[in-house]
Amino acid sequence: MVFFGSVVATASIIFPAVVVFGVVVSSVFGVVVSAVFGVVVSAVFGVVVSAVYGVVVISCNFLVEVSTILFNF
Repeated sequence: MVFFGSVVATASIIFPAVVVFGVVVSSVFGVVVSAVFGVVVSAVFGVVVSAVYGVVVISCNFLVEVSTILFNF
């Protein structure tokens, strides 16, 4: 019975520690993953948006130049 009691006491100490450890690890992992994911997504989104914006601006400038040259002639 003493052995069983010590096992129960040890388990009652270890089990909450394992649960707390799991909660902490999963929350930290979730925060890190979401942060990395957010950085990657925002970086890709920023690159895509700036590239599209640059292409649109260059195209508009090109069209304006071509139209002014054509209309001058």
